[in-house]
Amino acid sequence: MSKLATDVTLICIDCVNAERANDVLKKCLAKVAFANTKLLTSLKTDSPFAVTIPHIGSLEEYSQFVVRELCKYFTTSHCLIVQHDGWIINPSAWDDTWLSYDYVGCFNSNWCEPHDDGKGGNGGFSLRSHKLQQLASTVVSKPHPEDVTISFTYRKILEEAGCEFAPNTVQRKFGIECGECTGQFGHHRGWTAKYLARTESSLFVDESQPMFTIITPTYEGRQKSLSRAINSVQDQLCQSFEHLVIFEKEQYMPVDFPRTHALLVKNPTEWGNEQRRIGLKEAKGKRIVFLDDDNILFPRALKEIDEIFADADVVHSPILYDGRKMLQHSFSHGQVDLLQWCIRTDVARQVEFPGQGYDADWAYFSALNSQKALKIAKNFSLIGAHATAIEKTKW
Repeated sequence: MSKLATDVTLICIDCVNAERANDVLKKCLAKVAFANTKLLTSLKTDSPFAVTIPHIGSLEEYSQFVVRELCKYFTTSHCLIVQHDGWIINPSAWDDTWLSYDYVGCFNSNWCEPHDDGKGGNGGFSLRSHKLQQLASTVVSKPHPEDVTISFTYRKILEEAGCEFAPNTVQRKFGIECGECTGQFGHHRGWTAKYLARTESSLFVDESQPMFTIITPTYEGRQKSLSRAINSVQDQLCQSFEHLVIFEKEQYMPVDFPRTHALLVKNPTEWGNEQRRIGLKEAKGKRIVFLDDDNILFPRALKEIDEIFADADVVHSPILYDGRKMLQHSFSHGQVDLLQWCIRTDVARQVEFPGQGYDADWAYFSALNSQKALKIAKNFSLIGAHATAIEKTKW
C-alpha cells in the first residue's frame, strides 16, 4: 500500500466555487486513497470533505492562508495541495520516497531552471510537509506569492532549519505546470490535454451528452489549417466535448482524434452553412461552438465559457481578429463572428442556419434574436483567434 493512504492529507482550498473543488477531490480519490481529504472553503456546500475557513477573497489572501494557517488543518506528515486546474493524472507515477522531501512542486522550465539547482516549484499542485508549513508560518513575513516565497525567497532559511526541497529531477516526475503532460503524477495548468484525454475520458467525460458540441465545416486543400483547429480543440482543459468535422470528400476525413467525429456532405454549398446545419442536427452536446477550419480555440476557452454559462442562452466572448486587434462585444453588422458565440443547443436549433454566404453569421443571430430575446452572458477573456489574426501573427 502507498504511504499516501497513511501519511498524506489531500487538500483543496477554494472560496470561489466549492463544487469544482469537490469535483477535483473526487477525481483524485477515484485514483488514489488518502489518509484524509479536506475541502477548505468559506462557501456553503454539501461536499462531505468541507471544512469551514475564513473567506479568501484574493490571491494575496490565499498566500496568507497557505503560509500562516494551512498547518492548522492537517496532522499527517504531508499534505497534497490540488486546485481546480491541477490534479492527479497518473497514480502509477507516485513514489513513496518523495515523502522524504518537505516540498515537491510542479516543474516549470521557465521558473525552476534559472534558479541554481532548479529546486522549488509551483504550488498549485504540490506536496508539503507539516514541518515546512509550521515553520513557514513563523518565519515568513511576506507570504505572496506563497510558492515563490517558500521555494525561493525563504528557502535558504527553511533549509537551514532542516527542510529539504526536491530537486529538478524529482519535480519532473511529480508534476508539470503549463507544459506537456507525459506521464507525471499530476499537473497544474497542463496545457497539452491530449494526454489527459487518453487517461481520463472514460472516468470524467459523459460521451453520451458532452457539455459542448464543436462544429467545423471544411473543404479540400485545407488540411494544414484544419489540423491546427483540431489540435486546438484537443488541447482544451475542459474535455467534455464532441467535435463534429464535416467534410466534402471522404479521403480527407480524420480517424485518430479522441471524441472527433467525421461527417460527410458531398458537394456542399453556401460557404459551410450547409455543414453547420447538419452539425446542429447531429449535435449531442448541451452547447454549440462554431469553429471554422482556419480558426483556433485557446486552451482555456471551453473551461472559461462553462464557468460563466449558468442559465444563459448565449455566452459572447472576444477573439483575436486581424493581427492583434479584437472583436469584442459588438452586435453591429460586420462585427460579429461565429466563433464568439457559444449557444445553448436547444436555442441554436430554433432557427434554420441561413445560406447568405459571408453574411450568414449576422443573419443567423438576427433570426435567433427575432425568435426569442436571448439571455446573453459576457465573457471578457479571449477564447480564440480568427484566421486573419493567425495569418498576420504566423501562429
